[in-house]
Amino acid sequence: MTKIIIDHREPKQLIRELAKNHNIEVKQLITADFIIQGKDPEGKDILISIERKTTNDFLNSIIDKRIILQLLQL
Repeated sequence: MTKIIIDHREPKQLIRELAKNHNIEVKQLITADFIIQGKDPEGKDILISIERKTTNDFLNSIIDKRIILQLLQL
């Protein structure tokens, strides 16, 4: 079964909406805002990390070069 792990700092309304139709866990994440846990077609465990960014945060992270570190951590 697919599970979504959500960083506790994400908006509460977003967490509530996702909880309506998905198996979720809310906790502090270090390198992502969301982690999707599931299985590939062969049954192997997979993890997909998602970093949600506003346009300003995305642009600023490119300018100050922290986007590279964040991508490596993901």
